[in-house]
Amino acid sequence: MREPPHSLEMEMAALGAMMFDGVAVTEGLKRLVTEDFYRPSHQEIFKAMQSLHTAGKPVSIEFLVEHLKTAKKLHDIGNEDYLVQVADFVPSPANIVYYCEQVIEKSEIRKFRDYATHLARVVDRGGDYDEVFAAAHKNGQFRKLTSSIEAEVFDDATFEPVEVSYLVEPYLPKGKCILLDGEGGVSKSTLTLAWAAALTSGRIPIANTLREPVNVLYLHKGEDTSKELGTVFRGNGGDFKRMHFYREPIDFDPKGLAMVEDYIVSHGIGLVIVDALFYFLQGIMPDVYNALPAQAVMQRLQGVTERTQATFWNIRHTRKGEIGTKASELGMGSVQFRNSHRGQLLVRHHPTERFVAVVTDEKGSILTKRGEPFIYRREGLEVQYILNMANPFDSQSSAPTQKLGKVKDAEGLLKRLFSKASLYTREQIDEERKAENISYYALNSARESLGIESTKHGYSDGKYRWGFITRVNPYLEEGLDPFE
Repeated sequence: MREPPHSLEMEMAALGAMMFDGVAVTEGLKRLVTEDFYRPSHQEIFKAMQSLHTAGKPVSIEFLVEHLKTAKKLHDIGNEDYLVQVADFVPSPANIVYYCEQVIEKSEIRKFRDYATHLARVVDRGGDYDEVFAAAHKNGQFRKLTSSIEAEVFDDATFEPVEVSYLVEPYLPKGKCILLDGEGGVSKSTLTLAWAAALTSGRIPIANTLREPVNVLYLHKGEDTSKELGTVFRGNGGDFKRMHFYREPIDFDPKGLAMVEDYIVSHGIGLVIVDALFYFLQGIMPDVYNALPAQAVMQRLQGVTERTQATFWNIRHTRKGEIGTKASELGMGSVQFRNSHRGQLLVRHHPTERFVAVVTDEKGSILTKRGEPFIYRREGLEVQYILNMANPFDSQSSAPTQKLGKVKDAEGLLKRLFSKASLYTREQIDEERKAENISYYALNSARESLGIESTKHGYSDGKYRWGFITRVNPYLEEGLDPFE
């Protein structure tokens, strides 16, 4: 006997889309009913999704497995492997309406078929006109299918505008993906760890004002170990009780993202750092520099952010030496990949100041404005923000550009200073440097050539001191105590 009309592919696509996208879950549950699915295992999966959604839980593989296991239905649907197969099948969660319509169409045709069969039986057994007429009008309610679009129409009286909330305004909106771009050696990971340290300890980076502490998950696959990253994190004052490092093999395939989502929910994670995004796409994309395959991964990732309201900070390496003119077009996936993120922070070396980096906010949105540029440098393990320095990449800036001073001038400045005192704070040195228009590059080179050391150990205020820490100051005026 011929099988009733159905499409297992569209059923799998609809269910798979609902596993990775909050909008797809809403659309699927609004449009579909259990009986629309032809395969019994798909009916059980859909019913489990309904239960999880009603309970306010994520419709992810991990939660589905747990729910089906409790209901003793996991074996009936083909175990966890079949859920992964369904999740892997979905071409794009964005097409959920189309998948639903295809499933409904087959479901309605099956109903027509069953209805016609029932009517034929009434006729074949010799039913009179009244019986046939009654059968023809019984259960004759079918859904009208349409391929037209469904636009949203709002009511002025009931419309509730979207209010964006932030971890750090305006750089890190909650429930969104942010891209941190920059070429190698520009201290992207160090800056990231400094921001994580501030947030875990209840501080807003740069401004250093107070906020509620944030739990952070740091996913990494690079050459740095968790202990090495933790050393930099601690050097910036982070709270280890709120920092979670993860360096086990994991990819951003459906199963991997489901594991990440489960961890976010169970540990109350507010910020997820991905260092670097490239490593988590290898093996699931034929070419990580091709934007089209990346879009499917990003749609799954955006589904996780929407359901959990965690912010994803994705670090991306741009190609060495190509950054500076059209930054938005560089890096993995080019501009299309960039557009899959709500924001993009770009880190570049300062053109004249050695060991100084400039961060510009390259992308806002209709609800999030672009943030102001900020400048920082590394002092040991610590990230220090430099205020009142002009953005050298802003061609419209009217602020004077700092001139590159000569190392000899910087040496003369340091000798004069250290002939008067044995120690200076980093801030005191900076004031003198700026007054004489000497670049930080020249000053740091001079410090190294003169053997002046930099440390913050032993000082309760946490500020760095420059001085001759382990030996006598050769420039201190005669008769003064060099360590007074």
